[in-house]
Amino acid sequence: MPTPPIVWVEVGRNIPRHFWKATLLSKAIHPKIHQILVTDRFVTKSTLKSKECEYLEIIHCPESIRLTNFRNRMINNFEGSQQMMFWINTTARFFYLDKSLRELGIEKCIHLESDSILLNREGIQGFFCNKSALVGFPMQSRNVGCASIFLVNGLEALNAMLSFFETEQISGFRDDMQLLGDFAKNSEFAFILNSNLEGEKSEVIFDAQSIGRFYLGTDSRNQRWPFSSRGLSDERRTDHFKLDVPINYSFQRVLAGIDLTIYCEKGSMKLSSIHIHSKNIPNTITRLEKSLRKALKPRIKLLWSIGRFDLLVFVERLFSVVSRRILRKKSYEIRLR
Repeated sequence: MPTPPIVWVEVGRNIPRHFWKATLLSKAIHPKIHQILVTDRFVTKSTLKSKECEYLEIIHCPESIRLTNFRNRMINNFEGSQQMMFWINTTARFFYLDKSLRELGIEKCIHLESDSILLNREGIQGFFCNKSALVGFPMQSRNVGCASIFLVNGLEALNAMLSFFETEQISGFRDDMQLLGDFAKNSEFAFILNSNLEGEKSEVIFDAQSIGRFYLGTDSRNQRWPFSSRGLSDERRTDHFKLDVPINYSFQRVLAGIDLTIYCEKGSMKLSSIHIHSKNIPNTITRLEKSLRKALKPRIKLLWSIGRFDLLVFVERLFSVVSRRILRKKSYEIRLR
């Protein structure tokens, strides 16, 4: 059975720079998997050519009435003070995904977040051979889902998930991770991909943000200093295999993609996908191996923990400081990556 397409969804913002690297890297690892970008932005052929991404199928998908109603309900229920549209758009992407798959007549797909990479196809083949309609995703922690990788095996399951989201949102604001966690507990259409919680037995592990964040660094925008700091764990995780400073790793190119295993004192993990939370995504397999070599064979623990200095985030913050404190503008945001 051919592998279903990779479907990226970029809505509600300009397409980030790291997305283009992620799709190039995915193409290098899985040259035969078709890739589709669903977006509400206009992408020209010249843009695709300049990014060397002419293989991408672009689907321009306007917002559906169903999504508009859901979005309005989320806005009315939002009680926070920051990143409202970010949290709304991370959930809205599933409505865009559903609409575009129906228009294309596609029943099965691999949805990846723009900082997540499918390393090896073997771990997902069994899921797509299942005769039942299912959506599959890993758990970031107990009761908290993560769609860094999200598999669709039948639109009936995806529609059931959206209906569940709509019902749950009536009682108050819930982000996509909370909704996925509740859906996993309450629906026969949910399939949990092993993310190493509770000591599940599996040959491969799907990274629900935590593994890539720990070993390759977190997004420097989330830190006080502009460094992609390593060794940061999620307090909510209940890992049977506690994340620890790596001793070594193995990296091999195989027919199904890349065989990546991380070795620590307490055991090893073979990854089917990796969530590169730092957004420092290489665009070739050679560069991926080089970045892994630096991150997975630390010599000095302190320097390893500090991580990588992110020049672009530093410049973003510099512009912001000048704008707010010198030019006295109320708000100013520039995105360089």
